[in-house]
Amino acid sequence: MQITVKAKLIPTMEQREHLKTAAAEYIRLINTLVSECIQADERVQHTSGTISAALPSALKNQALEMQNQSTQSTERQKSEAY
Repeated sequence: MQITVKAKLIPTMEQREHLKTAAAEYIRLINTLVSECIQADERVQHTSGTISAALPSALKNQALEMQNQSTQSTERQKSEAY
């Protein structure tokens, strides 16, 4: 049996600012990774250590996964078009 509890988190002003900053940095990172791939016209290999972002490594890795999924679907679309 599994019990689910609903909770609402109410961040302090400091925590709210930290979340906003982290979200903006994450979006910047995603945009940078996608832009690099578009300019190179191929997948650019990165690791959480090779990208510059003021984020925890878990978020960097998540961004890299999103970038990999995005470029894989784009490559699939290109190959299907030919």
